[in-house]
Amino acid sequence: MNNNNTVRVAPGTLNGIWYKSGARVLRERYRRTVQVNRERAAALVADKTANFPVIYTLSPILEKEGLAKHLPPHAKHAMRIVGMKSGDGKRAERYGSLLCDDNLSPEPDGESLKWIITTGSEWDGPSGGHDEYDAAIDAAVALFCDGYDDHDVMKTTADLIYRRNRKGQNIHDIVWGFYKTANPNTLSYLANHLTSENELDAQLTVKLMSFDDPGTKQGRQKLKTEYLQWLSENRPYLYATGEHFNATSVPYSVRHDREAKLLKHEIEPRFRSPKKPLDENEYQTLLKHRAEGKANDND
Repeated sequence: MNNNNTVRVAPGTLNGIWYKSGARVLRERYRRTVQVNRERAAALVADKTANFPVIYTLSPILEKEGLAKHLPPHAKHAMRIVGMKSGDGKRAERYGSLLCDDNLSPEPDGESLKWIITTGSEWDGPSGGHDEYDAAIDAAVALFCDGYDDHDVMKTTADLIYRRNRKGQNIHDIVWGFYKTANPNTLSYLANHLTSENELDAQLTVKLMSFDDPGTKQGRQKLKTEYLQWLSENRPYLYATGEHFNATSVPYSVRHDREAKLLKHEIEPRFRSPKKPLDENEYQTLLKHRAEGKANDND
């Protein structure tokens, strides 16, 4: 999230100060507010519309002044994750305790994770490189994709992956989290980058999808067309393999289940399990198919 005066935000809010003047001015003005009107300072950070970069930027002041307790639950979840990813166990524990004081679980819910990702992914963090802020985003993506599937979140995550790659930043952890849903709409969004005018984006797409790069615009266009056709035919049978760049240089993160396709039986992509139980006829068909496969293996 770069300062952008064209973004429409209410003047005088924390987001408004952030967009107009940046992190340094935000900290300075908030410190002054704390000194002259703590009630106003508490109300500002209790505002549920404040973005993740804003809360992260102010968090040292909030913790020092005892104002973190006024944060809304999603912001407390976010800062607990920051503490965990930075290795600051005491910080994570403090925010966990604040959540317990609100009678809430310290484990983040889907809305909190979505808030972290959608409001926080446009900012590169305080260092401009991969730091605890970025690690918290990565963790939120992985946690979200473990239990949820949301088009806005996945598109935001994909855009973040490409942006980080253009800057030469680490993307392995966020890619691993991203692929957990095996969402066909997300895969088609990636495939469309094969014909991007940005060569780095096109090359990254080839790598993410474990393709052999044709190396030409015409070849990539043909590859995209063929892949989108394959995706259309196999989308009910896709599953996430769990392969990732931290384990192999060519991960096949998504595959299709041939047996599910044989039975025309949609599967849950996270667990490679049927969405409804097999009936007796389907079960017998599956057994016959497996027996024929073993016989062929022994030929």
